[in-house]
Amino acid sequence: MPKNKMKSGTFIAMCVVTVLFIVMPLFLQVSVIRNAIAWILSGLRYQEYKSAYLGLVGGLLGSWLAITGAIYTQRKFDREKEEKRAIEEKRAKEIDKENIKEICREMLWSEIRQNDNSLSCDNGNFIKAIMEKNDCYFYNRDSHRITTDNWNFIIDKVISMDLELAIKLMHLYKYYEFMTDFDGSADSAFTKSQLDFSKYKECYQDVVEYLEFPWAND
Repeated sequence: MPKNKMKSGTFIAMCVVTVLFIVMPLFLQVSVIRNAIAWILSGLRYQEYKSAYLGLVGGLLGSWLAITGAIYTQRKFDREKEEKRAIEEKRAKEIDKENIKEICREMLWSEIRQNDNSLSCDNGNFIKAIMEKNDCYFYNRDSHRITTDNWNFIIDKVISMDLELAIKLMHLYKYYEFMTDFDGSADSAFTKSQLDFSKYKECYQDVVEYLEFPWAND
């Protein structure tokens, strides 16, 4: 059982016992209860001892009630404080996500658009040729410029603010990173990259949709 529930249960139990102790004179009207209590107190020969004993029990109950009540109140206050802090942290993370998405849109806007156009040249025939290991289809990096100038900076920032976005960007980045220096046949691209180009469009679409680029659903 969690500590918080144990403390709450102890406080409630002490409240019940205290209430029972307070209303004990009413229960004493029941002969069975009266006889049982009389038997318990029969070991105390003098009335003063019995009174002192009952006073001691009442004092102990009062002390325990005060202690458990203070603990219960403090735990309730701490719990409310933790819940409030959790809400504030969640709100801050949501703000961070929106901020980093805005930064990504500003800094990667042109690169993502340009890189996709270059990699998807000839209506996607180059990507198709890679998957088919076609050694007759060639890619010229001077004709199809791919850049990754801002990606390392962006990914470093994104990791601490939006891990989901960071993963999406890294999946897309690995294609662009390879293609920045590649020049050769589609078959060579398949062999050297060791990338699954059949998933490129999926990675690309994940990023542009997550960043809510205006061409996301083109």
